[in-house]
Amino acid sequence: WTATFSRLFFNCASLTSSPALPSTSIAEWWYAQMFFSCNGLTEPPELPATSMWTYGYYQMFLNCVNLKSSPEIHISTVSDSWLLGMFQWCTSLKTAPSILPATTLVDNCYANIFSWCSSLKTVPILPATTLTYGCYTSMFNNCTSLTICPELPATTLADSCYSYMFAWCKNLQSLPLLPATTLTDTCYIMMFNGCTNILLSTSTTYIFLPFSFSPPKLKILILLKFAPPHIPSIQSVFPQSCGPLLRWGGYRVCRMHDRQL
Repeated sequence: WTATFSRLFFNCASLTSSPALPSTSIAEWWYAQMFFSCNGLTEPPELPATSMWTYGYYQMFLNCVNLKSSPEIHISTVSDSWLLGMFQWCTSLKTAPSILPATTLVDNCYANIFSWCSSLKTVPILPATTLTYGCYTSMFNNCTSLTICPELPATTLADSCYSYMFAWCKNLQSLPLLPATTLTDTCYIMMFNGCTNILLSTSTTYIFLPFSFSPPKLKILILLKFAPPHIPSIQSVFPQSCGPLLRWGGYRVCRMHDRQL
């Protein structure tokens, strides 16, 4: 069966509680947009499912602006876009699931799951080591209360896997290690775009920005925006050699894969 509960409570703005959802195996579009814009909902139902097909939780709580917490996720074998936009625009959401347990991901599986959750303060553990196209795209986009990042253990990346992942997280203060040794097109594009509070030095203000357009032969760039008139040496930020440096658009540019943060 497909789309069994899809849009069941679509735009029920006065709904304040959810029925139990005991299904352990979920078909395509099963709970898609089930609670779309249920503005009276503050607590989610438990989600005991352990297996799921494509789009199973697609935008399940989209625009539930008073939802404050998220249920735990127990599914370790995922399908395309299964959590896409699950909590998107839940602007009161403060806590994420403790872990998203899948270690092998599929296309767009976590894309936009927390985008525009402006009150979110926690992040789930992300143990995945096998990534695919767009798997984390815009996952935390515009989570403006977020100050920390999850660890990202994958060493082999996929096209657009981290694109816009933390874009416009304006209070983000720490960066994850990026241990990947095998890169692909647009894998990090705009990953930290607009993260204006990230500092690379406690004594001198630097702003870390990903670069959206690369010069020839450079796929991944780190830009260090400096405050004139003083321009410190690159070694004051990266004690070890950062590899060849370029001037590009008024910034000092360093290849990311030559020096992990």
